[in-house]
Parts: sequence; C-alpha cells; structure tokens
Amino acid sequence: RHVRVAGMGCASIITLLGIAQDYIAIRPQAKVMILMSVLSSSFYQNIFDVDKFYTIEEIRKDESLSKNKEYHINNWLSIIQMVLFSDSASAMIITGDDVPGSDSGFKLIKNYHLSNISKNDYKLAYFYHDKNKMKFHMDKKLPAKGLIYTKKLLQEIPAELKENIDAWIIHTGSKKIIDSVVSGCNIPYKKAKISYDILNSYGNLSLCSLSMGLEILQRRNFVAKGKLIGVIGFGNGFSANISILENK
Repeated sequence: RHVRVAGMGCASIITLLGIAQDYIAIRPQAKVMILMSVLSSSFYQNIFDVDKFYTIEEIRKDESLSKNKEYHINNWLSIIQMVLFSDSASAMIITGDDVPGSDSGFKLIKNYHLSNISKNDYKLAYFYHDKNKMKFHMDKKLPAKGLIYTKKLLQEIPAELKENIDAWIIHTGSKKIIDSVVSGCNIPYKKAKISYDILNSYGNLSLCSLSMGLEILQRRNFVAKGKLIGVIGFGNGFSANISILENK
C-alpha cells in the first residue's frame, strides 16, 4: 500500500496511524515505528541573501521599492514563517495487543478524514517553489474553513464516543485556528489546554504537535485509563483528520 504523506502537514500523522493500525491488524506480533520530522528553519534560505529589510511604510511610499513590492513583502513573510514554525521530530511505536508491553499507551479507535469539500479548497494551504526557494501559502480563510471541516467530521463520530473524550489535541497552526475549533465546536478550554501550551512554548510544530500532545498527556496522567482523546489535524490538500484514541 502506497500513501503519499509528504507535504500534508499536521494531517499526515493521523493517516500514518491508520496505516500502522491496518498493518498490525493482520500481523498481531508486529511493531511499527512512525518517524516524523519538520525542518521549518529551511525558510531561512528565503532571506539569507537579502541585503536590507524595509519597513512596510517605506515599501508603500518609495516608488522604487513599490516596483518590487511583492519581493520585499515576501522577505517579511519569510521572517514571520521562521518565527511561527519550529523544527521538530518525534517517534511513535505502534504494536498489536499481543506484543509485551502493549497494555500501556494509546489504542486507536477510529480515524475520520475529509478532503476538498469545495472546489478551490486545495488553495487554502500549500508549499511552492519560487526561484528555487521553498515558500508556504496559508489563506486567511483557513481558520474558518478548518472549523467547517471539523464540524462535518464531528457529525460522523457517534455521540457515545464524543461524550467520553476527556482531552482534545488540536493542530497548533495558530491561536486563531485553535480558538476557532474550541469555540465553534463547544470544546471546554480545559480539554484543549494542552494545544495552547504547546503553541505558547514551541510555536507551530506541524505534524509533531499532535505526537507531542499525546506524550505530554501521558506524562502528566491527564486522562484516566479507559477515557478517550480526540486528535484534530489539518493539512495541505486541503484536508482535515480526526483520530479517536483510548488511554490504555
């Protein structure tokens, strides 16, 4: 089975969990390692050769600068991307129930996926190359669209599962994205606090934000045995995934 996850951002970890679960379903003794890494500092390549940065006001007023307005604005965008995103890496071990030590950790209950429900949603977030430099586009409509996708996915989850969810880990794309999901889906702040903590401490970790959230929840014993965790990820495509996990 071949599934492309490169460039899918935070949504890819949930896809990978599903692939691992399918694998061990027919190989109960197997162990699957998921390795994830994000090198956001590569955005630095977009500005290392810039001689001077001009203020937005200077770009607006100086006619000579205005001719290359897009270039100068993109230099600032590259700096913002460097500040918002962080380099990160994580690893997860997925096993079957018959493997020694599998009585602790998290059990995948079910994944829910939604992609491109509207014609131009693929334009909401994507990477692209411009003059051999990697750049990232994120539309200002993304938080609102993310909420629409999340609501549609939540409608697919049985009520008995949703009622038993003690914590939500939400993609740390931005505070606006987390706020949109929390308020729009009536998620109590306490149940989503871990996502705010990660964003405040580390910035946007892309797909690693979700695995870090799971690690912190386990380390803090935040969720009781037998209770559920909801994991919400968004990625390029545009796509949204929700994974329901049980704390074993």
